[in-house]
Amino acid sequence: MAAGLLAPSNVSFSLRNILASHSNIDVKMAEIVSIDLNTRTAVTAQGQTYQGDYMVLAAGSQANFFGTPGANENSFPLYSLHDAEVLRSRILAVLESADRDPSVIAKGALNFVIVGSGPTGAEMAGTLGDMIHRALKDEYRNLPLNEAHIFLVDLGPTLLSTFSPKAQAYAAKMLEERGVQIRSIRL
Repeated sequence: MAAGLLAPSNVSFSLRNILASHSNIDVKMAEIVSIDLNTRTAVTAQGQTYQGDYMVLAAGSQANFFGTPGANENSFPLYSLHDAEVLRSRILAVLESADRDPSVIAKGALNFVIVGSGPTGAEMAGTLGDMIHRALKDEYRNLPLNEAHIFLVDLGPTLLSTFSPKAQAYAAKMLEERGVQIRSIRL
């Protein structure tokens, strides 16, 4: 969705709607501050207590920039639907800017750097490659999309480090076919 190839409705579903026909399931969205496994209860930040036979906790996530100066202000995390919408808007704004003023291409306007070569980073890089090198050719006829560069960088020595070597090799091949340059950063 962040690359603009899917609509938000294709990647975001209402959990309440999916579970509406199950009268024995209750969906609550809250910040949990404590859990008691013996009594199967969870207490929210607002003081409510919930108990059940089973609890499914979605921990959520937030970006960790590991103290990198400027990362928070100059990057686009991808942890939520809102993040994907913001990123998609930024990518399209960059393409529109380059289409209006081709001189910005020489300044790096069509260089995209994705940090983190885990599943999300690899998927984003591949989808961005498809978007730029395949899907947008008709929409941006005057924009030299062949000059776009997509870099997937990671501190680790390999793409998709938690996957098998066979899966890593396959993913690397697919990304390279989409114009993605994979880089390992050594400190």
